Amino acid sequence: MPTTDRWPGPPVVILGGAVNALSAARSLGRRGVRVVALGESVAVPPVASSRFVSAYVARPSGDVQAAWAAWFEANRIGAVVVPAGDHGLEFVARCRASLASWGHGPVEADDALVLDLLDKQRTFERAQAAGVEAPRVAMVASAEAAVGLSFPCALKAVQSHRAPAAMRAKGVVVGSAAEVAEAVRAYGPLLASEIVPGPDDDFCSYYSYFVDGEPLFGFTKRKLRQYPVRWGTGTYHLADDVPEAAEVGLRLFRALGLVGLGNVEFKRDQRDGRLKLIECNLRLTAADPLLQACGLDLPWLLYARAAGLPVEVPSSFRYGKRQWHPVLDARAFLDYRRADGMEASTWARSLLHRQRLPLFAADDPMPSLRQAAEAARVVARKVARR
Repeated sequence: MPTTDRWPGPPVVILGGAVNALSAARSLGRRGVRVVALGESVAVPPVASSRFVSAYVARPSGDVQAAWAAWFEANRIGAVVVPAGDHGLEFVARCRASLASWGHGPVEADDALVLDLLDKQRTFERAQAAGVEAPRVAMVASAEAAVGLSFPCALKAVQSHRAPAAMRAKGVVVGSAAEVAEAVRAYGPLLASEIVPGPDDDFCSYYSYFVDGEPLFGFTKRKLRQYPVRWGTGTYHLADDVPEAAEVGLRLFRALGLVGLGNVEFKRDQRDGRLKLIECNLRLTAADPLLQACGLDLPWLLYARAAGLPVEVPSSFRYGKRQWHPVLDARAFLDYRRADGMEASTWARSLLHRQRLPLFAADDPMPSLRQAAEAARVVARKVARR
């Protein structure tokens, strides 16, 4: 239950993010920390309706980075600054000195590494230099540049948070040079990536936090389903001990010289059975509610470290817990049924476990109620168009 006492320490400002921002607000708000959230897009995120957020500031028109800088300069409240999205990561990395001069305390990180890993091409290059296997990638700006690519392949923005507005998904899958040319005409230059073959439950992740070159912990999980299939956001996660992901992830973070929080996702390649790098995030992820259920409170760790407070990190975790996004996973099931012939009974049996819902909380119901209302409006509009 939420505390009624206000935490005597500094407030926190959460930058951007969706489910991960909401998870951070709940973690810190329940401890009495005053929470302010700054929006990074025109969409209204679930954190905006959380009872644990004392103030939500919607993104104004124009450049979000400049708007945030103006807000922090005008509001010198001595806040801990926690990025929950990639815009936030970039902002902190570029404005750390300014934030400190205005009295704020951003989370610890190697800013040069953060900026490098926000670039997907550089991420793959640095991983391969560290001896970690990754898909082949190449920049494409024309049909001619597609010569030599293996099809099908995936096209995505080099920086996810600066993807073209028309690109609604994480990327697009193309099967020919002609489709590459069409995508480039629509979106501009893109990064072409080899698709690692294998089912979606072959995705796994490793989380850690490095201080003075050493990890405070190692946590792993698996992604069981995602939407859209093969290329989307996780809809069903399982906290699971994956020693190989921990070993490869630890090796990568040591080679990179990670400072602070890091998450890396892999996929097992059906061709050789080896883990291949998919992406690397130096921030909270959408699976944060699951991590908290397992005993790993990353928002509190980030806050405490930035505020100079002592914090204990668990030496073991409650593996076996699951996180399920009902709306997106129902849509994922329809995709899996079309793509792989998944039966409704198979999908239903997979849900016969106690689930952690990313948006619902008994002491903070509005985010999930707002989502349900929005989903109902979407269905009503589709029915009306028919």
